Amino acid sequence: MKKLLSRWLAIVSILCLLLTATGCGDPAGNPAAPNDGSNSSPPLASSHQVIGFGGGASGGGFYTFANLLSVKLTEAGIGQFSGQATTGGTNNALLMRSGELGICLMNGTDAMEAYTGSNDAFADNPYTDLRAILKWDSAYAVYVVSEDINTFGDLLGKKVVTGAAGSGEFNHTGRILSAADCTLDDINAQMVGVAEGKELLTNGLAAAQLHVGGIPYAAITELMLTGRLKLMSFPEEMLVPLCDVEGAPYIRGVIPANTYDGQEEEIYCLGIPYGIFCDADSLSEDQVYEICKYVFENCGELVEQYASAEFDLEESASFTTVPYHPGAVKYYQEAGILS
Repeated sequence: MKKLLSRWLAIVSILCLLLTATGCGDPAGNPAAPNDGSNSSPPLASSHQVIGFGGGASGGGFYTFANLLSVKLTEAGIGQFSGQATTGGTNNALLMRSGELGICLMNGTDAMEAYTGSNDAFADNPYTDLRAILKWDSAYAVYVVSEDINTFGDLLGKKVVTGAAGSGEFNHTGRILSAADCTLDDINAQMVGVAEGKELLTNGLAAAQLHVGGIPYAAITELMLTGRLKLMSFPEEMLVPLCDVEGAPYIRGVIPANTYDGQEEEIYCLGIPYGIFCDADSLSEDQVYEICKYVFENCGELVEQYASAEFDLEESASFTTVPYHPGAVKYYQEAGILS
C-alpha cells in the first residue's frame, strides 16, 4: 500500500511540473494569451490598483459627483476610479497627500490654503505637490440679513450665524471679517449649522447668516419667502482684497436680479470655484490629459446627470493659483487656452 501511494504521489508531482512548464492559462486548459497589449486592461492604467476619488459626505453633492465621474472615467479606460465619502475640503487634501486618495474634489480656497500652508492643517508643512486639473462647478457666498441691516458695519456687536466651528462657512466668515478689518470678537458669533442658523434668522434671533451654495440656493429661497429678510451685497472695498489681489481666495460673483422673492437688484457676492485636484505623482500625464479630454468632450452628458455642474474651458485653465498638472497643461495648450 505504501509503495502504491508513493507511485501516485510521484505521478501527481510530475503532472504539476508539466503544467507549470507549459504555462496553462485557465481551468479549461486553454493556453495563456500572449502579453501583446490586446487584453482588456485600461490602456492608461499601469495596474488594476483602484484610484480613490475623494468627494464629500455620503449623500451630498460632492460625493454624488465623485461617484458619477469615477464610473465614467473607469468606463473610458483611464483608470479604475472609486468614489470615496469624506468630510471634503481640507480633509481631501490630507487624504491625498497620505496616499489614501489619488484625486479629489475641493473648493479653490481650501486648495490654495493647503498649497501655501496658510491654514492650520498645513501651516507646518504646505502641500506643495498639490496639482490642479479643472474646474467643475461654482458656489456663491452671500449674507441673508434682517431688514434693519444695510452695511457690514451694522453687524458689529450683532448676532451673526457663522456656521459650526471648523465648517466651510466658518472659515469663509473668518476671511470676510479680516477683509473688513474685524475679527469674531467684533460680532456675537452664533457657531451653529445651516438648519439651526435658519431658525435663528427666521425667528428674529440673529441679524445675519452666511450662505454658500449655487444659484438659486434652496435655503435662501426659503428664507426670502418670509418677506422679512433680504440679501446684502459685498461693498467694493471688501471685494478687492477678497477677489482681486494676487492670491485672492475668491472670484467676484453676481446673483442676478429677481433670482429670489423680493430681490429686485443684482447682488454682488463671493464666487467660490470648485475644482478637481490630484497629487503631482498620483496620476500620470496621460491620465490627467485624458480626464480633461473626457470631461470637456462629454460635459453635456455629465450635466444631464448632475445638473449643477458647470464646465467652462477657459475658466478651468485659470480658476486657481495652485500649479496645474502637466497633463492638464498639455490639454489646455492643445486647446489654445494656454500658450
